[in-house]
Amino acid sequence: METLLESLLGNKIFEDEFDDVFQPMPMEEFVKNLTSQKGWSQNKDGSWDVEGDVSLSAMGLTKLPIRFGKIFRTFSCSHNSLTTLEGSPRRVGGGFYCNNNQLTTLEGGPEWIGGQVWADNNQLTNLVGGPEYVKGNYWVTHNNLVSLKGAPKKVGGKWELEGNPASTDELLKTLEK
Repeated sequence: METLLESLLGNKIFEDEFDDVFQPMPMEEFVKNLTSQKGWSQNKDGSWDVEGDVSLSAMGLTKLPIRFGKIFRTFSCSHNSLTTLEGSPRRVGGGFYCNNNQLTTLEGGPEWIGGQVWADNNQLTNLVGGPEYVKGNYWVTHNNLVSLKGAPKKVGGKWELEGNPASTDELLKTLEK
């Protein structure tokens, strides 16, 4: 005798209904839903400021869907397939998370970050194009870093550099040059 689950899984009508429910949302519709939330405002230049957090994590993105201005709290675009940070906010009041992507550069990313940065598990060889100021820790572990060229003028927390071709000591010495 067939169980209820087996019966449902073998039922073509159920499969069609299941597929309809779990279709990905078109990007245009997603952006409309995203930007219509409370605390989102569009600037004259077309960028978006957000009075809160933004999470675009684990969405299969290869690029950011809109251009951001200021994010008052945290901004996460981690666990995607991003190859560029173009469209990232200029200022982030909290943490900035772009870890677990395919980034080879930080160009296009924020200039100022009021929390920590997680840019680990990418393909960065240096920090050119990255933020000028980071209030918290700066995580760039498990990249291809050979120097910290382009490092922020100020990092308020500590550097996290493990898992790169150059050792932590070697990388920190490149800050002194």
